[in-house]
Amino acid sequence: MIRCKPGNISSGFHRCFQDVHLTLNSYCQVLAPKSDA
Repeated sequence: MIRCKPGNISSGFHRCFQDVHLTLNSYCQVLAPKSDA
């Protein structure tokens, strides 16, 4: 699950963005295993 903790705005947002990016990356690898991006 993606966790967005209130508190340090920039740090929390960055953490959130990283989690979303990693999640999308995982989906991309599953949906398009041919792509090595």
